[in-house]
Order: sequence, then C-alpha cells, then structure tokens
Amino acid sequence: MEIRSLRDIQPGEECFIHYVNVLQTVNVRRKKLYDNYRFWCECLRCKRELKILADTAIGDRLKLEETEAKAQTFLAKIDKEFDENYYKMLETCETGLDAVQNDLDTTNPHMAQLHVRTQEACIGLQKWKAAVKSGMEIIRACKTHLLPTDPILGFHMWRVAKIQAVTLNQPIVARDLLQQAIDVMSIGYGSTHPMTMEAKELLGTIIDQ
Repeated sequence: MEIRSLRDIQPGEECFIHYVNVLQTVNVRRKKLYDNYRFWCECLRCKRELKILADTAIGDRLKLEETEAKAQTFLAKIDKEFDENYYKMLETCETGLDAVQNDLDTTNPHMAQLHVRTQEACIGLQKWKAAVKSGMEIIRACKTHLLPTDPILGFHMWRVAKIQAVTLNQPIVARDLLQQAIDVMSIGYGSTHPMTMEAKELLGTIIDQ
C-alpha cells in the first residue's frame, strides 16, 4: 500500500482521508458519512462551508437548498435509470442544467456533478466538443473546491487534454492543460502511475511535432 500526501504535513498534525466523493456539497457529504459511518464530519473544510451557510441570509439559504435538492433529484434519476443509454442520459442532464443554472453558481458541486454525467454521455455519443466544454466546467469546480494537487483535478485535466490532443487533433491547444495534468497527477497518483506515464508520453509526442 502507498499513501501519498497532497500537501505538506506539519509535525504532530492529524492526517485525514476522505470516505466520500469530495466534489459534493457539505450537506450531502456529511449526510452520506453519517448514514454510512454514523458520524458527523467536523473537518476544516466542512466547518468552513457550514459557517458560510450559517452566515447566508435565511431566504437565500432556503432558495439554495431548494435548488440543490432539485439538482440532486436529477442526479439520482440519471444514476438510477440510464445505464449507458447515453441519449436519454444527455437529455436529462441538459434538462437538469437548464432547471438549476440560473440559481446555482457555475462552480457549485451539484452543477459539477451534472457536468460529470453530461461529459460521460457526450463521450458515449462521441460528441467530443461538448465533452470538452463540460470538462472545462468540471475543472473550474475542482479548482474552487479541491486542493490544487488533488488527483481528481488532475484526472479531469488529463481527460479533457487527451480529447483535445488525440480525438480533436488539437495538440497545441491541449499542451498547457496536459502539462498541468501531469504536474497534479505526479503528486496525487505518483510520477510512475500508468495514467501519469501515458500523459507524459502524449506530451512528449506533442513536443516532438
């Protein structure tokens, strides 16, 4: 087993791992942790995000919770009903995004999760430009909510850069994002991880062109 740190650790500092998808809202994360492990998370991120919610005006908070619940309903429908039926999946994703995008910030985790499903459907349907567009929205959300060395961010950077470089034949466009993906994955996954090595090989091919 190999354990990798995403940031410097101070002497005596407690180390943590996450048990759930971290690209979710604080209420969703904490509820899943309680339902599955019977504890309410009190990590620094959860406490920070709970404070932001507590400081939000009650009317705005209720509106946010209502819209996020609506988004969660669409996500549950997508995950339950559309097993590789990419046409229906994409249709529901687009309906969900249309229903909540005016009331949620573009980096809201629920928006990000809708874009994750949208990208999956677009890849399944070979709608590559749309897949890149959703991927860039996912990357924006990752940069907002995750550590800059988080492998989830690196993975989504790599996914978009690979589509740009290989499928859309836009290697110059993909080059900077590919380098960023390698930098992140080298920390989060390790420099010899197969995904990191594949990204390095692709970057070398682009540089040699």
